[in-house]
Amino acid sequence: ALKMIKPTHVYHCAGTLSRGTAEVDDRESVLINEIGAKNIVDALLEIKDTNPVEACVMLGTSMEYGLTPDILKEDVVCDPVGSYAVAKHNATQYMQETARRHELPIISLRVFTRDGPGMHQNSLIAKTCKNALEGTNIILSDPSVTRDFIYIDDLIAMMLELVPVAKQYCGEVFNAGSGVATQLDTYIATVLQQSNSKSVIIWDSQYKSAYDERLWKADMTKTFTTLSWSPSVPLPEGIANIMRHQM
Repeated sequence: ALKMIKPTHVYHCAGTLSRGTAEVDDRESVLINEIGAKNIVDALLEIKDTNPVEACVMLGTSMEYGLTPDILKEDVVCDPVGSYAVAKHNATQYMQETARRHELPIISLRVFTRDGPGMHQNSLIAKTCKNALEGTNIILSDPSVTRDFIYIDDLIAMMLELVPVAKQYCGEVFNAGSGVATQLDTYIATVLQQSNSKSVIIWDSQYKSAYDERLWKADMTKTFTTLSWSPSVPLPEGIANIMRHQM
C-alpha cells in the first residue's frame, strides 16, 4: 500500500485498548499492536530506496516499562506485564533494531496517560468526567495511585516536532508525558471542581491493578533536551475541554 500512496510522513497510531494488566484478547493484541506495527516497519524498509519517507512516528505505551524499573527512562530494561504491554514492547524492539540497522527515520513514543475529548467511554477519564457531570457515584481504586497525564493536543504537537529530527534519531524512543505524577485524589478533586459536581467518591482497593502499585512519572529529560516542546495544556484545562464535549 505504501508503494502506491508514496507518503512523505507516516504516523502509526493504531492499537488495541488496555486496562492495567487485565488481558485484552491475546490474538487481537498481537495482531494489531505487534504484527501491525512490524508490517509498517517492513513496508518502510521496502520503499527505502525508491520512495523513502522523511519520518515515521509510532505510538507505544508507558506500560512497556512494566513494574520493575524505578525510573521510567527510555534506556532502562523494560519488564512489560500482560499481552497488551508485551505486544507493544515487541513492536518497539523490532522497530529499534530495523531502523538502526537500515537507518530508517522511525521514532517511537512511550505515551503516558492521554487525556482529551473523544476518549473511549470506558477509560478512567471519560468515565469519571461523565459520572461527575451526572452527579453519580465515582468508584476509584486508591487515592495514592498515580498517573502522568498528557493532553492530546500536546501529544500531537510533540509528534509533529519530532519529524524534522527523525533522521538524527533513527530507532530512538522518547517518553511522551508531563513529567508530573498526579495522584488520583488530586485528579478527581480537579474533575469535581471543573464540573461543580456533588458526586460521592468511593475508594475500593479491589479495583487496584498491579500497575497501580508503582509511581507513574515519565523521565522527560531526553524529550525536553532534544525538543523545544513542552506540555502547554494543564490538567484542569484538559478536564474542562473534555467535559464541554460530553455535555
